[in-house]
Amino acid sequence: MAEGEIIKEGESNKDEILTKNLKSKQNKQLMLIIILMVVIFLSLFVPYIYNFIMKNYVNDFEYNGIKFYKTSTGKLVFYESDIPIINDKNETVSTYTVRFKTDPRELGKIPVDYKIERDRLKFRKNDTVYISMNSSMNNCSDNNIALFDFSAFLGDSGLEVKPAFTDRTYANESGYPYRDCQHSSRNTIIKIDSGNKTEIIRERTNCYKIIYNECEIIPALERFNLRIIEDYMNSTKKTGSIITNNQTLNESDETENIE
Repeated sequence: MAEGEIIKEGESNKDEILTKNLKSKQNKQLMLIIILMVVIFLSLFVPYIYNFIMKNYVNDFEYNGIKFYKTSTGKLVFYESDIPIINDKNETVSTYTVRFKTDPRELGKIPVDYKIERDRLKFRKNDTVYISMNSSMNNCSDNNIALFDFSAFLGDSGLEVKPAFTDRTYANESGYPYRDCQHSSRNTIIKIDSGNKTEIIRERTNCYKIIYNECEIIPALERFNLRIIEDYMNSTKKTGSIITNNQTLNESDETENIE
């Protein structure tokens, strides 16, 4: 074999080796790019996919015909439901997302007066609803946030809400209205107090009392809200807001006497 041919063959082998090395390097770079793209894709979309699966297939459940799904924000856990808002033509025009801090299945264990179970919660929809507190009720760390959320939900439900107190002297001194069950012929009164048992009772037509024990004010108020939603979902006629015509107190409704 001539020397020139040997040199050419050696150069050809070097070229082949360089070409193979280049292709191998390019393949590795391409693989790294693909891996990087997959990582970026997963980092962007996996949380959404995870939340969708958890919401729709793992953490969802029904309570009294209402679908709830469990969500979390950091260490906080919530129980949410999308409530359909229906117009006069029985068409769903929007949804209202309600969020509870307490599992609705646990809320359902809080006793509700049989008169509420029988007649539903009813409100004078065109008149102010007073959340009337006992000035001596237990001052718990959750009171403010519980009352804020409660007022916001009632407001979102189409009601005008104002604070008041059941203690006339304290109300006069603090500048807030004094409201008790004797005012329920003109306004819906929701009394809030602490006691030995967490429960919801109806003291008079259009006058309700929410009692919380051992600082269970959030579950107590959420139980009242859940009852409103239950009444709404069971209503035969839903009209534009969570407080329906079936939950509106009419002037003809009988008023109970207070002894």
